[in-house]
Amino acid sequence: MTLTFDAAENMLYVFGNTSRTIMRLPLELGAKAKPIEGGTGEVKGMSLDWVSGNLYWTDTTQRSIMVSKKTGEYQIVVLDRLSTPVGIAVHPGRGKMFWTDHGHLPMIGASVEKANLDGSERESIMKGEVWQPNHLFIDFKTDSLYWTDSMKELVQKQDLESGRITVIYEQTNVQFYGISVFNDYLVWTDSDDLNGVHVARMDKMEKVRGIIHPNVGHATDVITFDPRNQPDLTNPCAENVTKCTQLCLLSSQKTAKCFCSLGYTLAEDGFTCYTSPIDENFLLVTDAFQKKIFQMDLTQKKLQAIDINTENMAIAIDYDPTMKTMYWSDNIAKEIKEASIEGKQERTIMYFNSSTKCDGIAVDYINRLLFFTDTGNNLIGVASLNKNDKYDFIITEDLEQPRDIVVAPDQGYIYWSDWGDNSPGIERSNMDGSNRTVIHSPDHKRAWINGLALDWQENILYWVDAAADTISAINLNNNKVLVLWSDDKAHFFSIDVIGPNLYVSDWIKNYILTMPKVGSGDLVPFGARNFSRVHGIRGYKKSEAFTGESVCTGSPCPHLCLPRAGGSFTCRCSQGYLSSMDGRSCKQISVPTTTTTTQSTAKTTSTSKSSTPSTSSSTKSSPDTTQSTTVLRVTASITKLPVTMGTGKAKVSTSTKAHAVDVDVTEATDEGYTTTVSTVHRNNTTVARSTSMGNSAAIGTVAVAIIICSILAVLILISVFIVCRKKQLYKVSHGKLVEEQNSTSYYQIAFSGQTDHVTFDSPGGIENPTYDFLNEPKEEDNS
Repeated sequence: MTLTFDAAENMLYVFGNTSRTIMRLPLELGAKAKPIEGGTGEVKGMSLDWVSGNLYWTDTTQRSIMVSKKTGEYQIVVLDRLSTPVGIAVHPGRGKMFWTDHGHLPMIGASVEKANLDGSERESIMKGEVWQPNHLFIDFKTDSLYWTDSMKELVQKQDLESGRITVIYEQTNVQFYGISVFNDYLVWTDSDDLNGVHVARMDKMEKVRGIIHPNVGHATDVITFDPRNQPDLTNPCAENVTKCTQLCLLSSQKTAKCFCSLGYTLAEDGFTCYTSPIDENFLLVTDAFQKKIFQMDLTQKKLQAIDINTENMAIAIDYDPTMKTMYWSDNIAKEIKEASIEGKQERTIMYFNSSTKCDGIAVDYINRLLFFTDTGNNLIGVASLNKNDKYDFIITEDLEQPRDIVVAPDQGYIYWSDWGDNSPGIERSNMDGSNRTVIHSPDHKRAWINGLALDWQENILYWVDAAADTISAINLNNNKVLVLWSDDKAHFFSIDVIGPNLYVSDWIKNYILTMPKVGSGDLVPFGARNFSRVHGIRGYKKSEAFTGESVCTGSPCPHLCLPRAGGSFTCRCSQGYLSSMDGRSCKQISVPTTTTTTQSTAKTTSTSKSSTPSTSSSTKSSPDTTQSTTVLRVTASITKLPVTMGTGKAKVSTSTKAHAVDVDVTEATDEGYTTTVSTVHRNNTTVARSTSMGNSAAIGTVAVAIIICSILAVLILISVFIVCRKKQLYKVSHGKLVEEQNSTSYYQIAFSGQTDHVTFDSPGGIENPTYDFLNEPKEEDNS
C-alpha cells in the first residue's frame, strides 16, 4: 500500500495492491474511497503537488513515473525506461521531483535521482553509494530531503540548498522502508522482523517507541498528516494561475509547460488541447480507467480522443456509420449513451436499474435497432434507434452471464456469448429471440467467452476465451471450429475483425493487439501502449460496411419490427404496452401503483436449452416459420423493469411489463374475426393449424391468460428472490469488472474512540493499539 495526502481538502490518497487502483479517501469517520486511477502496475510511491493539483506516482511494473490531475484526469508518462522506481517526493517551490530506484539487481544500479516536474533535466543525487533506497520525505521547514536504505540499515539526509548528504540515523537488523518526519521525531516503517511503525528522536539519535504487528501483513508506507508538510507556496502552475486546459508541469523553478493527455494535441497557443475526429477506417476503443473513448486510425495507428464527458466508465461500444453516431454502455451510471463521432450531441438513450450490467451492445443500423446484454438481470434486450422510448426484452430465460452480442442484419440473426459456469458458449437466434440455437459449446468445463466478431462476408464468427486464453473461430457454413491463437499470459476481452486482420484487447497487456484472420501470423501490439484498461473495441472500414434494405421497410409495426431468418419479421410492442389483436397498434397499459418488484418474465418464443458438441450447431425447441404466419401470444404481469428509455432523469422505471404480440401477417375477415395461421415444426413434422375466434371469445381467452400469468408472476417473483439471494454469496473474479466491485471492498477510515485502549506487549515500549471501531458491523453502502 502507498499513501499521500492533500491537507487543504482533508483527503488521503491510497493505492491498493490487490485492486491496482489509486483511490481518494476523505478523512472522515466511515468515509468511503473513490477510485481515480486504475489499471496501473505496482505503485510503490505517490506524492501530491498541492500547488498545481497534480498527483505523481511511480509504476514499478511499467518502469515509469506518471502524473495526472489529483482527480485522476489527464494521465501522462513523465519519465519512462527506468529500472525499478520506488519512492517519490515533489517540491512545488523548487519545481523538482525526487525518486529512488532499486536498479536491476540489489546493490547494483540503485540510485536517488531528481528532475524537473515535467521530467526534464534528470540527474543523480546519489548512485553506487546507495544499495536499496526506498521512500523519501521532504522537510520544507529545513529544506531537506530524507530517504531510507533498507540494505544499509540507515536513513540519510540531503540539504537541498548546499547538496550536502549526511547519515542521520542507523540501526542494525532494521529494514527501513517508509519515512516521515514530525517535529524532531523520525518515523519509519519496517517490513521485516520488526514489522510495524517506529519512532526515534533525531536530536538524541535514539529510538523512543515502536508499534509492531508480527506476522500480520507488511508495513510499507507512512505519512504524517500535517498541514506544515504542505506549506503555502506558489509557482506558475498554481491552479488559480495556469491557462493550461489539461496539465501544467514545471520545466524549471519559474517556468511551466502545458501538456495534453493521450489522444490530444497541444494547439499553437501552447495552452489548449484539442482532438480531431477520424471519418473512416478506424477502431473505437473504450478505456474504463482513463474514462475515455478513443479512435485509432487503422492505417497510421494515430490515436485521437473523442472529446465527450465520460464521467464514469465506458464498457461496450458500437458505431452507426449512417448517422456517424457511436453508442456505449456505462455500468457505473447504468446507462447507454450516444454521441456523434465528433463528441457532439451526447445524450443518454437508456437508463437501467441498479442491478444491470450491460457488457455488450450491437447496433443494427440497417433495421435501426440496438441490442444489449444484461448479465445483472440475465436477459437480452432490443431498442429502436428511431423511436427512443421503445424497447423490449427478447430473451430472459436460460442465460447465466451474457456478455457480448453481434448482429447479422442480412440474416436476421443475433449472436451472443455466455461465460456462465454451468453452460458457457455461444448462441444464435432470430432478432425476435425465436429459433434459439447453440453455435458453440466448449469441451472444457471453465470457459470465459468474452468478445465476439462476425465476418458477415465470409460467414465466420470469431471469439476470445479468457479462461482458455485463446482466440478462436467457427465457420458458420460447416460448423468447423479452429483455434487461431493461444497465450497463457493473456486475458482477452474484446475482439473485432476488420479487413484481413483481427484486433483484440487484453486486460493484462492493456493495449490493442492484431493478427491476420487467416493463415499464419503472430499476435503483435498495434498502436498506442498508454491505455489503462481497454474494454470494448469496435472497428469501422467504409469499404466493408454492410449495405442493404431492411425487411421492415414499410412494415405495419407501430413500435418494434424485429427481422427473422428467411426475410420475415415480428412486430413487438414496447414494454408497458399491449398489442391489438391484429398487431398494428399498441395500447399503453394503465395499472394501479404496486410495490411488487421482480425480474421480467420471459416472452421469447423459445428459451429451452439443448446440449450440443462444440463443433456442431443444434436448434433449441422453438417454433420456426416457413411461410407468412401469425403467432399470437399474450402474457401479462406487473413488474419493475430493468430499463427505461429516453432522456428523462429517472434512473429506474416503474412501468409495467408489456403484452407481447408477434405478428407476420394478419388477415381480417368480413365478420370482424381475426384468423391466425401458424406453422410449427415438431420432431421434423410440420403441423398446420388454423383457428377462428369471435371477439368475445378472444376477450375471454385474454382474461384467463392474464389471471394465469399473474399467478405465474408471483411464483416467478419468489423463485427470482431465492436465486438472487444465493447468487449474492457467489462471485466470479473474471466477470466482476473492477468498476463493478462493491464499494465495501475499498478502504475505510477508522479513528480511535473513547472506549478504545492500548495494550503494552513489553516494558520496552512496544505497543499495539486496538480500535474497537474496526470490529463493529459495517453499514451497507446504498449510494
